[in-house]
Parts: sequence; structure tokens; C-alpha cells
Amino acid sequence: MKGLLARKLGMTQLFNADGTTSAVTVLEAGPCRVLGLRTTEKDGYAAARIAFEAAPERKLTSTSPPPRRAKASRGSSRGTSSAAAPSLTVR
Repeated sequence: MKGLLARKLGMTQLFNADGTTSAVTVLEAGPCRVLGLRTTEKDGYAAARIAFEAAPERKLTSTSPPPRRAKASRGSSRGTSSAAAPSLTVR
């Protein structure tokens, strides 16, 4: 897979040799740093973690509490209890 990591700066137009114009997007493709590599042998997939620019300090630390996980519901919502699910044996 090939790609381009860039920031969109805006739009402009180019004049072609025959006098027509073409709309173009202006991009800033800066130096990207590889922060980490994932391999199929170790992680089960291949990927690269890439940084485009330095993150602001305020985005590196979190003052909010971690997200709460949803609890698994047991039984019905009317407050009745249900028996535990039987265990299955695969042969």
C-alpha cells in the first residue's frame, strides 16, 4: 500500500498550455518520523506508526478520567435473576 501523509493548505488553479485551467490542491508534505513498526511475526500484522509534526503539550496529557466500560447485563432488565449459562464441551 502506498500513500501520502500531508496537510491541506488550500486550493488554487494552474493554467494549461491550451489556455484552460485545472483546479489543484496545495499540500504540505513534511518530514515524517517513524515511531514504531509492527511485524507479522510479532504482532500478527504489518504496520508503521508515523508522526507528521510535534503534538502540542496539552494533547499529550489527559486531565479527564479514563472512559468507563459498559457492564455486561445479567438477566433481564426487570430485576429477575437468570440461571448461569451451561458450559459447553467441544469434542
